[in-house]
Amino acid sequence: MKGIVILLSTLIAAAASAGSITIEKAYPSDISGNPVALEVGDTFYMTARLHVDANLNGPYRVRFDLPYISRTSDSFRFTGEAYVVWGPYPVLLPNAMSIKATVVTSTDKAGPPLTIQATPSVPGAGIEFFGAKSLTASFGASAKLSSGSISGLEWVSPVPVSGGFQTVTDSLQPDAILPSTPFDEPVTLSPQVGSVAYQFQATASSSRVNPAVLEGVGFDSYSDLPADVACWLKPETLVESSNSDLARFVAKTLPGGYRSKMASYDVAQKLFEAVVAHTRYVTTTAKPDALNALHSGHGDCGGFTSLFVACCRNAGIPARAATGMIAGTNQWHVWAEFYIPGFGWIPADPAFCQSLCPAGTMPLYFGTIPELNQRVALSYGFDHFIDGNQVTVLQSPAVISSGRTHVSSVSAWCTLSGS
Repeated sequence: MKGIVILLSTLIAAAASAGSITIEKAYPSDISGNPVALEVGDTFYMTARLHVDANLNGPYRVRFDLPYISRTSDSFRFTGEAYVVWGPYPVLLPNAMSIKATVVTSTDKAGPPLTIQATPSVPGAGIEFFGAKSLTASFGASAKLSSGSISGLEWVSPVPVSGGFQTVTDSLQPDAILPSTPFDEPVTLSPQVGSVAYQFQATASSSRVNPAVLEGVGFDSYSDLPADVACWLKPETLVESSNSDLARFVAKTLPGGYRSKMASYDVAQKLFEAVVAHTRYVTTTAKPDALNALHSGHGDCGGFTSLFVACCRNAGIPARAATGMIAGTNQWHVWAEFYIPGFGWIPADPAFCQSLCPAGTMPLYFGTIPELNQRVALSYGFDHFIDGNQVTVLQSPAVISSGRTHVSSVSAWCTLSGS
């Protein structure tokens, strides 16, 4: 019983001498704590200036809450005037946002949270590519046969091209390049080999948009599209844009007469948010089928992309899938692009948005994608018809077998690195 009394006395004494931690100021900064002005698409850190009593009972942390991301610092025991710098945080929206700084402690007294307002600047143009990085990409695949020989194999591989956010500076240099249909995407053929491997260099840039500028384009601007853009309005095997179920989803999302009431950018954004809200991310080996994503309510990055692309096409906006990779090893990825006359292809990544905003209430990674300079596109679109053969999704090399040769499995790989 005596031991219990001593323990209670100790707790009462500790509570009576608890220190206090107060946030006096918070602001966006660089990694060294220097104040910075925000620009959409950039990354930044948050700095909090604290007043901390000397008689602390334990460590404390600082949490910074943005509308779409929350991060908490490591634990500290600094006293007096202390500065906590934490991040980085991406600027994904062009509008003003509230940022709240909160002291987290279980042993001492925390002052009230401090909320600031931050408004990023936007580019003068409708879309701007910036922050270019030099990248080295390699990819390939190998086949395991259940019967026959490699003489019955032919590989179809994508050939990356320059355009939009990326510039291919050192190409694959294959023996021959030919276009696949229906989108004239370049491919190369490699017959009678068991595996293929390619390497190339590219420069990739981040993207950011000014919605106010892009909203100046209405549907009347789509009346005379060039052939290499109009082709991205038609259905594909995995992009069933004319399906009645998908048409109902689009009609439910958009108001009646939207073509005369809304800018195409705003229509694409509404569809983007609807797809994100409807779909949950799952890892799957299934083909990225738009109808499957619509009916099941889940999919991987390809499923998100195919559903968004199909919705855009159904609404009259050219859109396409970009199949490629992001920095790292075997980090395959698929995202989307939609077309606005006068500005070109606008990138959008619904799977990335869903990771931060599952409810789809904020258009994150819609036009503004800071990490776009850490990825490359190997090909566009899903359908590829070559010499009478169909390859659906040419993200990595695909193998076609003939005669008595049968393939039991294909193993694909990729790496992307740079500075």
